[in-house]
Amino acid sequence: MIEWVRKFLYRIFCVIALLVSVYLVVDFLYSGTFDYRVFVMFVLMVVVIIWGIVDWRKNYLIMQQKEQELRLYQLYIQPLEELVKEIRARQHEFDNQINAILNMHLTVDNYDELVERQSQYIMEAVKDDAYFRATTGKIVNTRERVKKELKELGFSFPDSSANFLFASHESIPAEEIFKALRERDIYVRHWNKQRISNHLRITIGTDEEMDVLIAFLKEYIQNR
Repeated sequence: MIEWVRKFLYRIFCVIALLVSVYLVVDFLYSGTFDYRVFVMFVLMVVVIIWGIVDWRKNYLIMQQKEQELRLYQLYIQPLEELVKEIRARQHEFDNQINAILNMHLTVDNYDELVERQSQYIMEAVKDDAYFRATTGKIVNTRERVKKELKELGFSFPDSSANFLFASHESIPAEEIFKALRERDIYVRHWNKQRISNHLRITIGTDEEMDVLIAFLKEYIQNR
């Protein structure tokens, strides 16, 4: 609040300084006399005005940056929230596995049997993790291929390391594409919200699923 009042008063002072400077220039032109005191005051007023312009420009750039950050936040908050949910779900699964291993001694009295059961459980978890890594690798390869093909069709999107793309087309509204896809039982996400209403959340599926999506988009865009 104090900072706002300071800036407000400072800008009022700059306006007054500008008016006084204009008055001094007009007075000099009409009187034709030179007074060093008036000249010094004029120079000071000009310095104040320049300082005010620099200060205004600085604050304007800061305000633009904050508005840009706000736009980016509003644009990506929805997909980011979903990504965080997926990460937390995976973390929760890992915590459950650790707790299961640590608590096995509550149901097994024999030490050798406890070690055997823990070993078996760990092996199953490792297999599951290996499957997860293999699946992740396939998704990454499919995602990179789909990104290239979507760009060729006129789509743009931020670079993504997740299992989805947040895309918009250069000329076709997102809602129109969403409805056309839904009629063919091809499902993507669309939010009718300000700033993200012209974007689609395209989840990366299997190669076959993405081939169907790309084929339909090619046909739809060509025949539109």
